[in-house]
Amino acid sequence: MRRAVATFSVLLVTTVCCRVAPTREAVFWTWFQGNASELAKLEVADGPLADALAANLRAVDSGLVFELGGRAGEPRDFIISADGIADTFPAVERLAAAAPELAGWTVIAFRPRIGTGFLVRYDDFELKPDDLWFSTEPDGDRIGLHLYIAGLSEENRGVAIGASFIMLDSAIGEYDVVTKIGFIEHHPLPREPRLDGLSPFEALPAVVDGQSTPNGGAPSNNALKLTGRPGAARACAGAAPGLPAA
Repeated sequence: MRRAVATFSVLLVTTVCCRVAPTREAVFWTWFQGNASELAKLEVADGPLADALAANLRAVDSGLVFELGGRAGEPRDFIISADGIADTFPAVERLAAAAPELAGWTVIAFRPRIGTGFLVRYDDFELKPDDLWFSTEPDGDRIGLHLYIAGLSEENRGVAIGASFIMLDSAIGEYDVVTKIGFIEHHPLPREPRLDGLSPFEALPAVVDGQSTPNGGAPSNNALKLTGRPGAARACAGAAPGLPAA
C-alpha cells in the first residue's frame, strides 16, 4: 500500500513538473480565437478592441504591428508586420507559423504586395500614386532608392515619409523592401518629374523584380487596409470615401 502511494506521488510530481507553459505565440492565438468574431467587425483600427489586439501583439514581440484587410461581413486578412524592421522578421515568421485554423480569416506574414492603385492617409497627409516618383542607383547588391514626394516640406517630413513607406510596402511587399532595397532617400517632387529622368511609382515593382517592362499591377481588392499603428490608413481605389484613418 505504501509503495502504491509513493508511486502515485512520484507520478503526480512528475506530471506537474513536466507541464510546459504555453508559448507567447500560443497565448496570443488563444486570445485572438476568443475575439475573432468581434475583430472581424472592425472598420477602423482604433478603439478598445484594436488597442487590445495591438497590446497582445506587443506581448509577443514589441516590434510587431498589424493590418486588417477586407470589410466587416467578408473574409478578413490578418497581416502580421515587422513594420519594416529586419530584426523583427523572425518574430513575424514564428507567430504566423503558429496560427491555428481560423474560420473567415487568412493570416499573412509581412505586408504583401497589393499594387499601387490606392491612396494613403497618414495623420493629415494624403499621398496618391501620382504624387510619388522615383529613381534608382546601385547600392552594393541592393537597389538604392530615391523617392520624390509631392508636397514634401520640412514641416510635414515625418508624416510624408511615413506615408511613402506604407505605399512602398504595398507596392513591392514588406519583405522585398527590407531584403532588396538598400538606402532610401526622400526629396520634394520637381515640377516636371519625367523631364528630370524620374519614373512613376507604378513602375517600381518591375524594377525590383528585374523586369524590363514596368508592370505596376492593380490592388487585389477594393478593401480598406486598417493599419495597427497610430495615424495611418491606406485605402485601395474604390474604397468608400471618408473612412477614418487608424
